[in-house]
Amino acid sequence: MGDTFDVSHYLGVFIEEAKEHIESLEENLVKLEKEPYNQDLIQAIFRSFHTIKGSSGSMGFQQMTELAHLLENLLDRVRRGEVSVSSSLIDLLLQGLDFLKRMLEEITKKGQEPDWNMEEIFSALQDFRGEKEKDDSGEYWLTVKLASDCSMKGVRAYLVISRLQDSGIEVVNTVPSLSDLEGENFGQSFDILVRTALPPEEVAKIVGSVAEIERVEVKEGEEEEKNRIEEKEEKNTIPPTGEQKITTNLKKTVRVDVERLDSLLNLVGELVIDRTRLEDIIQRLKDYQELVQFREILSDTTTHIGRVTNDLQMEIMKARMLPLAEVFNRFPRLIRDLARQSGKEIDFIIEGEETELDRSLLEEITDPLIHLLRNAVDHGIESREERINKGKPPQGKVILRAYQEENSVVIVVEDDGRGLDVEKIKDKVVGMGLVTPEEVSKMSEREIVDFIFYPGFSTSDEVTEVSGRGVGMDVVKRNIERVNGQVRVESQLGVGTTFYLRLPLTLAIIRALLVKVGESIYSIPLSDVVEIEKVEKKDTYWVNRVLTTLFRGKTLPLLWLEALLDSRKYNFISEDEIPEVLYTVVVSASSSLAGLVVDEVLGEQEIVIKSLGSYMRDVRGLGGATILGDGGISLIIDVASLLWKFSRAGG
Repeated sequence: MGDTFDVSHYLGVFIEEAKEHIESLEENLVKLEKEPYNQDLIQAIFRSFHTIKGSSGSMGFQQMTELAHLLENLLDRVRRGEVSVSSSLIDLLLQGLDFLKRMLEEITKKGQEPDWNMEEIFSALQDFRGEKEKDDSGEYWLTVKLASDCSMKGVRAYLVISRLQDSGIEVVNTVPSLSDLEGENFGQSFDILVRTALPPEEVAKIVGSVAEIERVEVKEGEEEEKNRIEEKEEKNTIPPTGEQKITTNLKKTVRVDVERLDSLLNLVGELVIDRTRLEDIIQRLKDYQELVQFREILSDTTTHIGRVTNDLQMEIMKARMLPLAEVFNRFPRLIRDLARQSGKEIDFIIEGEETELDRSLLEEITDPLIHLLRNAVDHGIESREERINKGKPPQGKVILRAYQEENSVVIVVEDDGRGLDVEKIKDKVVGMGLVTPEEVSKMSEREIVDFIFYPGFSTSDEVTEVSGRGVGMDVVKRNIERVNGQVRVESQLGVGTTFYLRLPLTLAIIRALLVKVGESIYSIPLSDVVEIEKVEKKDTYWVNRVLTTLFRGKTLPLLWLEALLDSRKYNFISEDEIPEVLYTVVVSASSSLAGLVVDEVLGEQEIVIKSLGSYMRDVRGLGGATILGDGGISLIIDVASLLWKFSRAGG
């Protein structure tokens, strides 16, 4: 063992493991504030700090080791019942965790531990006493014995808990868990931990008023709590929080460099292109009867290559997919901090975090989601007093939900707050000179609400530290549309607001509609295509010097794709230039509809998106290019920026 231990060989593994533990800790600490008696959570948090202490010590990072050691000690005191879980404790633990996070970022950048003055946080952790808040409330364990002939035990247990809560008594815990009580997975008795200022005999009387209750025993004191927890651990029963998820296990995966995955995906893309070219060759060989046998052999080979390519493509895409939990798990801490900063009570609910999305899209959606969540807390949710005056629960609700719908992932941000004031938006857009009073009076409510996405638009009367500076919603829309996504908003005044973000599963390989304009072939992503129409000249008319037609009862502008890409004015098209039949692809971006007039519609095809390179990156209306079966190049239309280009040109 004469060789010196080389830290650099293990630095990458240490950083990845520490990062996962820190993410787990942030999520679990926020949960612990809501579930202060969840012993499994406390154990999980203790183990994570213990692991970080050990691994950072083995790497020689002394300050990180000492900080993790102090955090571990504080959790040990919580485990032993010496310190109770409170908001001040969680604040201090999160503060210590933030230090660990920033130290890890410095280690990642420089390969060594930063030399910081840590005395303040070290002293705070060492001196924390965490006395329980003095109030008149006491904690009691109730043992509820049901009558021997009770036929519906689960219903009785539910009635007992409801009766306690209706009497203003806080139900802290149950043994067995609530799910087991509902499923009647218990004998003739169960235990409930309650917190109340009422005397024990009054609590027993309330429980005894429920039918088919034979006996109620009341015991008080922390010792009883400890005994029950120890007994429960020995029996290895289900934790009292039922099916609440605890982030403890690290990902059992093999880490793969993202660049390697990108390289594999590029190779798959080349296979897809070659498969398309083979299919094109087979079509051309149909004209040569003497090559029938050769064509059949080639066709079989192409079919097999296609099958293998599809399987390989799916496996590579799955390897690139990550659950949205990678992003969603960052937000409980954000909401907690925002709620405390604004003095509001927020119930933050996450659903569908197991839904998967291409890793290239995960970072792109983080900023838009932060904007939406900040606005939900700051502008959407009312203050406690305002909600009570409106007859709402004092605690506001913010929901972050995700689900897959066909080839898209939909992310929903919902709140039960004030909702958007359409009349206020009307006054604002008229005051900003965006529309005239006459124009706004003819608009639908949805068209008016969409003005919140206009750059610099805000109905906030004051600027806060969280939001209200007239930026945000336009950033959300721009970022989502940049990755071929769509944004939609629904709101009801006094009820709440819901944002829907629709995103493609991946940006690498998509299905597209091929159209011909002159000698060029363009690809329009199928996700943006609503319908293909043959519009007759007699059904068209002019509105503000733009040719239009009716589509599903609404006015549809008809835009020559060639003119849009050449930045020519659309009113230069004269009556004589309009053909008798216009081949029109109806496209949608956000809530805008338009008809793109083309020379010919060629059909659908799976295409591989290739970057245009830095010299064409900022060309509005183009989102990339692809190689066709005959080896030719097809430019991919970016519908959102193309319609933006039309609107900016005065259309």
